[in-house]
Amino acid sequence: MQRDTSMVNRACQLLPLASLPLLITACGGGDSDNGNMNAQQEHRVAIQFTAQANGTEIDCDTLLTGLGLAGTDANLKDFRFYVHDIELLTTSGDAIGLTLDSNPWQQTDKGIALLDFQNRADGCGGDVKETHKQVSGTIVRASMDDIQGLRFKLGLPTHLNHQDQAGATSPLNISSLFWSWQTGYKFMRLDVAPIGGVIRPTDPAFSSTTYNFHLGSTNCTGSPQLNEDVNCEKSNRPQIELFNFDPRSNKLMLDYGTLVAQANLGADGGGPAGCMSGTSDPECGSIFTALGLDLETGEVVSDPVQTIFTVE
Repeated sequence: MQRDTSMVNRACQLLPLASLPLLITACGGGDSDNGNMNAQQEHRVAIQFTAQANGTEIDCDTLLTGLGLAGTDANLKDFRFYVHDIELLTTSGDAIGLTLDSNPWQQTDKGIALLDFQNRADGCGGDVKETHKQVSGTIVRASMDDIQGLRFKLGLPTHLNHQDQAGATSPLNISSLFWSWQTGYKFMRLDVAPIGGVIRPTDPAFSSTTYNFHLGSTNCTGSPQLNEDVNCEKSNRPQIELFNFDPRSNKLMLDYGTLVAQANLGADGGGPAGCMSGTSDPECGSIFTALGLDLETGEVVSDPVQTIFTVE
């Protein structure tokens, strides 16, 4: 109901001075419903991601040049990764959880999202397909003006990692991002096809057309099919924390060139071509360092911090 401000103003003029402290709100000269700077409200948030390799935008149609120690050129095959536990950081040190929108790339109730930069199907050899380069959702707070950072984890939380992928809902139903019920999902799949292929100097019979990077939990025990708890010795979930970030004006950039800077994409040292998160794989050490992970323990390390994600 609209307030009769003229009656309030006349009443205020007749009040004794001693009453003013008690009625300062009513006699303040304006409607107190306006200008409430601390009112909580819902804010739409879209966190934009970009992916590059040494300054070249990543997609299926662009040659990636100068990769790794040997300056290898390569074509994209796959470039997807899951994220969860997404939080916006404030200048006062608070962490505000992002409530995700629900769509084929994200699940609100599970708080997970899939980023996909592969713009053609079938390992970049097929028809043009949709990509997903942002995480969208809402936060509830008075203002967005004190947002100054972002924190999230790569991969999927433990309770979602060991399930029947075939019966899951999108984006958890993708067979090419799944190892097995016990081992779980590929948190990150970044594959390229080096020009000239991949050889192994110690094994003339070895050859591969693809240099793979598949991140996921390893050394897992227990059978989810038998309703047993699954425990993975090495979690391998990088935590990314960045500052000087405002989702209204900044983007997050993932640099594949930084990830593989200390690897030779054309000459593999052992194990599967590239890195499949194995502790004995000679290619995994430098890649895990770039992710801010300890290869031996699978835990996040504070020194050195991850280097592949930056704010732009």
